[in-house]
Amino acid sequence: MDSNRLKLMVEISKLYYLEGLSQSEIAKKMYISRPQVSRILSEAREKNIVSITVKDPFSEAYKLADDIKNKFHLSDVLVVDTYGKEPLRAIAEELSRIVSSKVRPGDYIGISAGKTLAMCSSYTMIHNSEDLKFIPLLAGATSRGIDWYANNNCRRFSERLNAGHMVLSTPMVIREEKIRKELINNPAIKPVFEAYEKLDIIITGIGQTTTESSLSQCDISNEEILTAHQKGAQAIIAGSFIDAEGNEILKEQSDMFLGAKIRHIKKCPCVIAAAEGLGKTEAIRAALKGGIIDIFCTNSETARELLQ
Repeated sequence: MDSNRLKLMVEISKLYYLEGLSQSEIAKKMYISRPQVSRILSEAREKNIVSITVKDPFSEAYKLADDIKNKFHLSDVLVVDTYGKEPLRAIAEELSRIVSSKVRPGDYIGISAGKTLAMCSSYTMIHNSEDLKFIPLLAGATSRGIDWYANNNCRRFSERLNAGHMVLSTPMVIREEKIRKELINNPAIKPVFEAYEKLDIIITGIGQTTTESSLSQCDISNEEILTAHQKGAQAIIAGSFIDAEGNEILKEQSDMFLGAKIRHIKKCPCVIAAAEGLGKTEAIRAALKGGIIDIFCTNSETARELLQ
């Protein structure tokens, strides 16, 4: 290459990339036309005189998402890098975007209990939502007045979107089999259980089987939680305990929860789960191994731990 041409390329590249001059300003300064400046800058890139590097702050999150997707054979994974945001809010915002993109007119949408879903309802925007119906995956009447039970989460989505919702207004935990059967066949309750058979989308959290988890606030004793954990229960999804490999276990104990079960989740075409927290890693890993989740949303810290 002619040395004068090379010097011109270098000088124009410095003016453009280092000093921030526009192509028009460079043309005026160098006594050439603006199209000539554009051609010289293109040639400088082709000759590797100029190398452009884009530092993507989200690249690690994308890589984590791909690795989790491949490891657990999921349809899609979204890893949120919170960048100083409160993790629950960051995940709730991302979850709302997933939900908005997946929901179709007329869908029956199963909603679990959980603080993430409670917050997600505040950000979800869906057009033509009047004929949607939100279905609680678990009952939720409680003496503790807990705000993030499934019934309340369904109500939040319904009010936000001007959509329909159902209510499962019984205690979450019914230990007597006879009473459970009577309730399930009660005309006020039966339509909810019939709706479980035709869910189009499920949006769920992933519960831990520890006495420090949200499960302990659901009218179940610490002794019952510890017993389930000792017998291999790593997580609870809707109303079913699952083991470390994602298999449903302890059916008799699970039956005391009035609501949807693993068989309903497996039948649903699209299951979206959101969960975060290092203390919840084993529960999340168990749920992902079970093959019942299609789309998963978490934060970078939890994602890194899941890949260990």
